[in-house]
Amino acid sequence: YQADGRELKQGLVASPNPSNGVFKVQFETAQQEDLYLRVTDMLGHEIYSRQVKSFNGFYEGDIDLSGKSSGIYLLRVEFGEQRYTQKLVLQR
Repeated sequence: YQADGRELKQGLVASPNPSNGVFKVQFETAQQEDLYLRVTDMLGHEIYSRQVKSFNGFYEGDIDLSGKSSGIYLLRVEFGEQRYTQKLVLQR
């Protein structure tokens, strides 16, 4: 429970995981927020980013990593002071 109401109503899901390139990302926010989605490699280099302004509700979107090498990546979803992380496994 977050006293300020800033939390995910539904947890962060990335599927399929592992994937051969395209991950479907789903989560639900409890209130209107500016969202930031970022994917980094294990060295911390940002390889994908998306900002969604004033979003509230169920989010569903695709992240296409098909041009990247097989390996482990980190998806970070941020809003307000909250940060959620999901490991993405890319297999060819």
